[in-house]
Amino acid sequence: MRNILSNCFPVRNVLNIAILTFILSWPLSGSSAKPDGAVIRGERPPVDILSVPQEAIEQGIIRIKFSAALENLLDHGLISSNPDGSVRFGISGVDQLNQQFGVVGVKKTFDAALQNTKYAERHRQWGFHLWYDLLVPAGTDIRNMVLAYASINEIQVSEPVYRKEHTGYKMNPQFLTSPEGDNTGLTFVPNDPSYNEQWHYHNTGQQGGTPDADIDLPEAWDIVKGNSDVIVAVVDDGIDYNHPDLVSNMWPGVGYNFITNSATIVPGNHGTHVAGTIAANTGNNTGVSGIAGGDGSGNGVRLMSCQVFDGSSNGGFHTAPVYAADNGAAISQNSWAYTVAGYYEQAVLDAIDYFNANGGGTVLDGGITIFAAGNTGSNGIIYPGYYSGSLTVASTNNQDVKSYYSTYGTWIDISAPGGETNVIASRGVLSTLTNGTYGFLQGTSMACPHVSGVAALIVSLLPGILSPDELRDILVNTTDDIYALNPTYTGQLGSGRLNAYQALLLAQQYIVPTAAFSASSNLGCTGSAIGFTDHTLAPVTSWTWSFPGGNPSGFSGQYPPPIQYSSPGLYDVSLTVSDGVSSDTETKTSYIEIRDVITDFTASNTSITGGGSVTFTDLTSCNPDSWEWSFPGGTPSYYSGQTPPPVVYSFSGTYDVSLTASKNGSSDTKTQTSLIHVAPPQVNMHTGIITTCEALFYDSGGPSGNYQNYQNHVLTIYPASAGTAVRLNFTSFFLQNNFDNLYIYNGTSTSDPLLGSFTGQTGPGTITSSHYTGALTVRFQSDCCGNNPGWSATISCFSAPPIADFSTTNITPAVGEVTMLLDQSANVPASWNWSISPSSFNYLNGTDQSARNPEIQFTAPGAYTISLEVSNDMGTNSIIRTEYIIVSPAASCVPAYSTGSSAGDFISLVQLEGISNASGASPLPSYTDYSNLTANLIKGSSYTLTLSGGTQGAANTIAVWIDYNQDNQFDPSEKLGNVALPAAPGTTDLTFSIPQQANNGTAIMRVRAVREVSEIDPCSLYSHGETEDYRVLISPVAYCEPSFDNGSIFGNYISLVQLGEINNITGATPYPSYTYYDGVTANLNLGSEYTLTLSAGTNSNNYMSAWIDFNNNSEFEESERLGFISSPESPATETITFTVPENAAVGTTRLRVIEAYLYEYSEYGPCDYFPYGEAEDYPVNISGSSKSIQITVFLEGLYEGSATMNQANNELGPEYEPGIADQVTVEFHNAADYRIIEHSVSNVNLGTNGQLSMILPGFLNGSYYVTIRHRNSLETTSALPVSFAVGPVSADFTDQAGVYGGNLLQMTDGAFVIYGGDVNQDGAIDTADMTPVDNDSGNYLSGYLVTDVNGDGVVDTADMTIVDNNSANYIQSAHP
Repeated sequence: MRNILSNCFPVRNVLNIAILTFILSWPLSGSSAKPDGAVIRGERPPVDILSVPQEAIEQGIIRIKFSAALENLLDHGLISSNPDGSVRFGISGVDQLNQQFGVVGVKKTFDAALQNTKYAERHRQWGFHLWYDLLVPAGTDIRNMVLAYASINEIQVSEPVYRKEHTGYKMNPQFLTSPEGDNTGLTFVPNDPSYNEQWHYHNTGQQGGTPDADIDLPEAWDIVKGNSDVIVAVVDDGIDYNHPDLVSNMWPGVGYNFITNSATIVPGNHGTHVAGTIAANTGNNTGVSGIAGGDGSGNGVRLMSCQVFDGSSNGGFHTAPVYAADNGAAISQNSWAYTVAGYYEQAVLDAIDYFNANGGGTVLDGGITIFAAGNTGSNGIIYPGYYSGSLTVASTNNQDVKSYYSTYGTWIDISAPGGETNVIASRGVLSTLTNGTYGFLQGTSMACPHVSGVAALIVSLLPGILSPDELRDILVNTTDDIYALNPTYTGQLGSGRLNAYQALLLAQQYIVPTAAFSASSNLGCTGSAIGFTDHTLAPVTSWTWSFPGGNPSGFSGQYPPPIQYSSPGLYDVSLTVSDGVSSDTETKTSYIEIRDVITDFTASNTSITGGGSVTFTDLTSCNPDSWEWSFPGGTPSYYSGQTPPPVVYSFSGTYDVSLTASKNGSSDTKTQTSLIHVAPPQVNMHTGIITTCEALFYDSGGPSGNYQNYQNHVLTIYPASAGTAVRLNFTSFFLQNNFDNLYIYNGTSTSDPLLGSFTGQTGPGTITSSHYTGALTVRFQSDCCGNNPGWSATISCFSAPPIADFSTTNITPAVGEVTMLLDQSANVPASWNWSISPSSFNYLNGTDQSARNPEIQFTAPGAYTISLEVSNDMGTNSIIRTEYIIVSPAASCVPAYSTGSSAGDFISLVQLEGISNASGASPLPSYTDYSNLTANLIKGSSYTLTLSGGTQGAANTIAVWIDYNQDNQFDPSEKLGNVALPAAPGTTDLTFSIPQQANNGTAIMRVRAVREVSEIDPCSLYSHGETEDYRVLISPVAYCEPSFDNGSIFGNYISLVQLGEINNITGATPYPSYTYYDGVTANLNLGSEYTLTLSAGTNSNNYMSAWIDFNNNSEFEESERLGFISSPESPATETITFTVPENAAVGTTRLRVIEAYLYEYSEYGPCDYFPYGEAEDYPVNISGSSKSIQITVFLEGLYEGSATMNQANNELGPEYEPGIADQVTVEFHNAADYRIIEHSVSNVNLGTNGQLSMILPGFLNGSYYVTIRHRNSLETTSALPVSFAVGPVSADFTDQAGVYGGNLLQMTDGAFVIYGGDVNQDGAIDTADMTPVDNDSGNYLSGYLVTDVNGDGVVDTADMTIVDNNSANYIQSAHP
């Protein structure tokens, strides 16, 4: 058995129940010393299983431990099921019994503990891997089953699972506030309100108790109050780990629930009460005090909740001690017992032995297990308290008399207060309960944690010094003898009642003297004196000090005089202490430093904003005679003298400060690293200009106030560093939604591009300038009423390589016109290099290729490629735009007259093809441009122009020109001739032919009459006459028409043509048997394959051929023939498969199909002569592959809410069919130059759900800005170009981030809509829009009108309100 000191009570007896022995007994430990990894087990008395009462046994389970010889099979074998459902191990003897008793389930007994693989080998040494629980149906005879398994060789141990119970009784929870108590003479009195009700700590006679019938805890607290390195495992209910009196002393991992095998602790009153006695936070002015709960600063011992009870459920008693040991617990607190005396489980005792051998953590050399004796009120043998591996506690009341319920016996180790609540509740033990409450309980359950708490105090005092047996000896050898009060129970209440103070006094004797000391200062001036203080812990009888280099150089005694050092240097100090038995020396090398000068200084403020100043004060000791200061980053950066002027820090950052002080040639330097912290300066919103690269930017109310009403501030922010750009980063934003607005512009004024407008709580985020100056301009407007906290932002500057970009003031100038190239590069370039090809141009007004915005005059028409290279200190970037500027010829001249046509010298008639214009005299300058009148002319064809003059008749000559080369100049070769102009109604004709070299397209025809001039110039100034300009459309030769002698009269005709949208079924046609079906068109895509299906008439020996004019030159070339087939007689068909060439001309061209009788002919051409047959032509439209786009957009005027719009109305109702809100125009703009519209679609239906979809031509295969235009809404553009490279394509105009400048209005339901009210469509909502709305409202107009902004069919104040609100907020369009 265990060793027990001779002055303690006798060793407990071991029962010898020799009826049936089936549990292996292990040798007892005879020494406190244990080798590493040793498996040390206590006694295992034999148990008569047949004598165990049925009510003591848990039903449905037994526990077995396999022979160690089977461990390999168990490790690698697969547990399975027999056909009857019983568990199969693959071990024949066991499997037979499993079938016999119907074992339906199995689990590893120590499964929860085995999860910690860190100690896997140690667990195997203890045999935990050999234990299994066998589960059987209810009603199984557990006794016989245990006997059966115990009888086979494969099983070491077979045992039932015995029932357990708490060893404490609960009364109604209650809490008594701040009773007075007699605390006279005590050094430490906790401020916890109910401490004085805890008589068990300090009994002054309260509740009718006997003074000093307590554990003398206040006296013990003068020695130690706790140590957070000590862990106590509370094997009980779950602890209320959030209780205000326990939370600060909980183990960081809280604990484990062994019932549910999880980390979820379910608090219970019993376990929470036990925990509070051990370590409720003492001195925290809350509730009660705990024995080892610290001093209120969270330095109490730590409580580990090992939950084995939860209401009516329990379990895990065998795994909790293993878990506690593996997680560093030193003390295992157990206020529970088996329900029936005399029986135990070996698995539980093995776990106790494991804890005693391997617990302790870092503070105890092994663990100590403390058990409550039980509440039987008799001399019973109650396990596990009876076990030699346990320290067992009986209970006393507040008069030091055995509690009426307490179990007693010679096996009891010690007694402690457990209280009695049967008469007066407050005579119980007061501690914590769940839900932050408190109450009195009684029981050995309440006595046991007193011993655990005092054990924790002892270990707190002596961490790492004691063995568990030494701790046990201290506890039981320092008790108060209470047998005079309990004569009936002499020798049956242990060594006596617990005494914490006496235990700690004895514990102090284990402390070996350890020398410790300190100096009043370890730094001093030459000639100064240093004081020293002894801090040795433990009773000491002698002190010997050594001060080499000091005066005196040594001293004997605890309190040496001040030691004087006369020379600079480093000096050792040592102290040797002794208690008469042992001694210890502490030597501190180079502990004292003596200097001629000791430099020190302070700063008036270590945290300032940019531009602020700091005052520095010298604190140098030893009377220096010179000072040198260094202030890097400050102004001044250096100063010589004791008192420097205030130092100004302009830029944010962290700065060092150093001071060198000198005396008699000796110097000392002190540098305080990162002493000064400079924050950016503060800028509040105002009107003006600032130049900075760092600041904190707020609204006018600053960081803590609201902005004011009626504000209209514009602030331009320039970068302070050359080559950088301003960046704003908004960290908070809160304006009055839709009433107060912030606008940010990319540049130096509000005329520069708007980057975004912001209101409500949707802030700008990060905004950076791409303007060439690097500047941003901020405009803030607030209305009359209400304000909010505004915004917080930081201003900074950034440097990055430039990103080249440019535009031009005119992308289609004429020769001689001046255009300017506009640099729009981002990231502040410092230099520009332009290149223009071809070189037919001149730089103007002192600009050249290095100017930022050069002025250009082009001298020849054509397509010009422009490139720009930009550079700054961070790098170079370039951009090339091929054929970017298209230069047209100079505009044709405008002829003039001094007198004109007023005297009858005019043109009265011009007739040519589609032109037939009869006119009269015109006022000066007597020139009229009839560009709306066009004649269609064919190259190579001859035409007659009929002319007539005014009343002057033959006195006038008329000349005519056509600008064949379309250069806006009337060359001599383009003159059709001069003819005499007869007076009206007489006419004259001028016949001419269109030359083949004339350009296709529209050209100017000039007709000029002049009096008495025979050779007329197209541009000169004359006195009398008139000039008229017309347009002629010059086209290539028309398609040829095939001819047939007899046509299709004998069944030689085309009966079916199918291609794409063409599905034409026809019969024979009369001579000439040629038809152009221009009413139906096939749409084809470049690169796509198609099938042409054909069928002929009723005659045989016919052939069919087809062509498409892919190059659109009005000729069917051989390379454009689709195929040549034998004609199928109807209803049979034949097909020709072809692919549209990738280089085919996009646009409308022509398909030709010929069916011909070829008795004598081979493969024929598209224009041949035939005796019999028929020809048909069809229009064909060729385009790239089509694209689709889906757009989501809401209009303010029509928006109803909940992502729905109303329909726009006329005076009778909705303008469009149901589901259509209104129509819009969608534009697709060039990504490089927004001014170029690549494609536009009008009259697009917009659904009331905000959706519109479109099919677009295939040539849109790049990226384009998408712009939405509506008849009375603000033009709105996508934030970025939308890519059409792959489809389908979508654009969301209800997402502020998806719209250029975020230019959307947020409605009350959070939806974003396009601003309404731009009635005149000039890109701004202002008074110019208010006027027509106001006029129409005043005239009570109704209908589908642009002034009806809300679309209700009536122009009224509702429309004016929308326009007025947006006008007041200066709403305008934003685009690149």
